[in-house]
Amino acid sequence: MNEPSPQTRLEPVSFDALPGWAADDHAAAFASFLKSCGAIRHGTPKMRRAKPIYGGLYTACTNALALGRLDRDKARAFFEREFNAYRVAATGQSEGFFTGYHESEVLGSRTRTDEYKVPIYTAPAHAIKAKLSKVFPHLDRTRIEEGALAGKGLEICWVKNPVDLFFAQIQGSTRVRLDDGKTMRLNYIASNGHPYTPVGRDLIDRGIMLAGGGAPAVFDRADGYLGVMIDDLVTRGVTEPYRMFTSRAEYRLSLRADNADQRLTQRGIELGLVGEARSRHFTARMEALDSARALARSLTLTPSEAARLGLRLNQDGIRRSAFELLAYPDVGVQGLAPIWPALRKLDRFVAEQIETDARYAVYLERQAEDAARFRQDDATPLPLLDYTEIPGLSNEMREKLLRARPATVGQASRIDGITPAAIMLLLTEAKRLKSRSVA
Repeated sequence: MNEPSPQTRLEPVSFDALPGWAADDHAAAFASFLKSCGAIRHGTPKMRRAKPIYGGLYTACTNALALGRLDRDKARAFFEREFNAYRVAATGQSEGFFTGYHESEVLGSRTRTDEYKVPIYTAPAHAIKAKLSKVFPHLDRTRIEEGALAGKGLEICWVKNPVDLFFAQIQGSTRVRLDDGKTMRLNYIASNGHPYTPVGRDLIDRGIMLAGGGAPAVFDRADGYLGVMIDDLVTRGVTEPYRMFTSRAEYRLSLRADNADQRLTQRGIELGLVGEARSRHFTARMEALDSARALARSLTLTPSEAARLGLRLNQDGIRRSAFELLAYPDVGVQGLAPIWPALRKLDRFVAEQIETDARYAVYLERQAEDAARFRQDDATPLPLLDYTEIPGLSNEMREKLLRARPATVGQASRIDGITPAAIMLLLTEAKRLKSRSVA
């Protein structure tokens, strides 16, 4: 942590004043701290003299390594003994904001293939030898991504997609798991001479994100695979690299590639992420889809009429719409157009979309009902609870709840091993805390 600016206020507080401190998984935090100590202990005396915080951490690490593995209570005592707690905020405010970084892990290869084709570049040998702090100051990101450095022998390895590279650059380091089984660790230690532009500030200036937080944009499991992935990582955790399979999504029939714009573009418009031209195009497309669905549902015939037109249906006397007929095998818009010429006027994209909607209509209705129940649970918030003090929870449940920190009843119910009875205990404790705060 750097020295606080003149606009920053530091206020000493007790650890008991930290929200959630008593319920934290201190043993897991201590194990993570021990891993960090490897790099801290390798720091030179010169580094520790230049930045006193390194000296303090060096001492704390030395003490931690001498203790070995600790349980939750002893780990908590260690942190309270070796560290001081402060409230950090801008002058005149009661809350502050910190940015954290992590080391990402991506899959890669030392050779370029059809699968691994996004290069990660090193600095030229002369720049490394001369310890230059600015490398390629005349190139911006666009020119580099367009291949300005290609063919210069600077490629360290290749990764699968630009997103992997982008997050490695944001975090400043990454761990590349190579296709030969080896692992490569990369760090960015230089600058291209361009001023630093914080992404968060840019989002605030453009009105996409509210300064000081505000209501977050939440994508749940019924909105898209982004919501599935985040919910899996939060509620279930990971013990190995996470891969996004469609089988992970219980609403996958609704989360199709062909309807992604229908599910998410309106959210993008509400967040200010969609331009005016695309917004107009989206509105026109949705109006065309709605009109086509209404048309397909309004065109009907009886089984007898269908038989005269060459369609074989059950002779049950039930009148069926064109939309219902599209759910039958080998029946498409083009096949129904001779019966109802109005269908010929449908745009190809619109026709394909209503064919897909009709084919899955029964299943989509069931999924919509399931999604409504899911969102009802996810709309029920859980306050910050001290799970160690809730009677009836097993130690395994407490550990999983401490690790996941579910914000809603829905999140808690999706944690492996959390039973309906445990959910009732959480709701009872939340109700007790609420009544106590009101009193």
